[in-house]
Amino acid sequence: MAASSDAWWRQKDNRARLAAILVESVRVEGKPKQQHIAYLGGIDESELDLLDVQIWFWEGLTRQLDRLSNRVFADDRKKIEHAVMQKVPCPTRREYDQWKPRACKY
Repeated sequence: MAASSDAWWRQKDNRARLAAILVESVRVEGKPKQQHIAYLGGIDESELDLLDVQIWFWEGLTRQLDRLSNRVFADDRKKIEHAVMQKVPCPTRREYDQWKPRACKY
């Protein structure tokens, strides 16, 4: 499957929100269309720099891609993750390891 990830902004309660949507390019009646495959995740623009929110977003996105492993192959998955990383920072392993013990206290 040749998959791609589209990200788009929408206004909700006067907040800009970034959503990662997985689509597949198909032809319908000879015309190119994008077929919705899955919603991968969303994050408020104002929260892009918050580590807790980044981790929550990436954990959800990873679970979604894991569920789609029968449709999204490893090469496509890497491309999708890279495309999303251009908009939503992906925490490093070190950041995650430092965050996890604090998060488990609550």
